[in-house]
Amino acid sequence: PTEVVTPTPPALTATIGLQNPGFEDIAGDVIPGWSWWAEDNFEPGGAFSPDTSYDTPLFKQADDAVRFINGPTLQIDGVQHLKFKTHVFQTVPVSPTAIVGFQVLASAFSDTGSVKVAAGIDPAGGQGCNNAQWSEFRFLDQGQTVQPIVAPEVVAGPSGRVTVCLYAE
Repeated sequence: PTEVVTPTPPALTATIGLQNPGFEDIAGDVIPGWSWWAEDNFEPGGAFSPDTSYDTPLFKQADDAVRFINGPTLQIDGVQHLKFKTHVFQTVPVSPTAIVGFQVLASAFSDTGSVKVAAGIDPAGGQGCNNAQWSEFRFLDQGQTVQPIVAPEVVAGPSGRVTVCLYAE
């Protein structure tokens, strides 16, 4: 006889309670409820390469109705002639072994081509996005409508938290 083993399914899918999911009340480089990281290897007056020079972007709540997606919207602005590469992230509590998903709505306006975006989740709830499992990269520009960017579902680790991540370059 053959024995059939059915794996025990993980816990029910978790609903993540994000802090400030609409990115309201941004002031300077503070996005309430969220953290961020940006690559910054450019010094004014220093060497410049259009392919490899990055500067910290500016974060603000979108102030142009054309750029609103669904109420308050995070706008990430690059410095003229310089690229940006950034993660915006938040660590949230969930039940250990919960199946967690994350989706962001995104659009882009760029004078120099498209903006590369992705959504991810670190199932261990790490500080930052280095261990996130990412969606495919999407390349957005003003010729497209708002696009859903969907991170792959993950099983939360034993810490009882996950980190949701947005990537833009």
